[in-house]
Amino acid sequence: HADKARDAFEVTLPLRDDRRVIHERLVAELEAEVPFVVPPIEEAIRPGSLRRSLVVADHPGLVKMSAGLDFLRNMHLENTEHRLSQARTYLALSSFRSQLGQYEGREELDKAVTDTLEWLPQVVDHQTGLVSNWPGSRGYVSMTAWALKFTIEAAEAGFVIDEGMQDEFTRALQRALRSDYAYFLDGES
Repeated sequence: HADKARDAFEVTLPLRDDRRVIHERLVAELEAEVPFVVPPIEEAIRPGSLRRSLVVADHPGLVKMSAGLDFLRNMHLENTEHRLSQARTYLALSSFRSQLGQYEGREELDKAVTDTLEWLPQVVDHQTGLVSNWPGSRGYVSMTAWALKFTIEAAEAGFVIDEGMQDEFTRALQRALRSDYAYFLDGES
């Protein structure tokens, strides 16, 4: 700073993991009077890097549903379809997990839903009012219906929703009910 030169710059680099995360799931049915042994980890484990959890339910479908919701929750894609999938998964998990006695993850829920609600106005096709997968691309009736359903679910979960946005989605879907509607995908009317 002493010579007042202005040729310096600063770059912020993200800190990335040096290994990829490995998720393993084991689904097993327990039998009365038969002990179940959780298999040991065969590889060396870096201290503080292993997390194990156990979900037990009286119906095998509940455990499989929980695993499926976790898969959707951990997707890291950036288009509207994936954002809606992930945010709706968090909403579903919030009520499902409370029934299983798992209460963690409220911050993740808030972030996923809030980020998606902020994303939606950016992907509205202003010519049609329909929601698209990417900003500036063509909107779709199906994506708009899905986005409207998401906003309703988010409102029911206590999130503040822009009613003007919901009204815009509703009007776009009402226009799509007309027999002379011009914005369907070819063959999908």
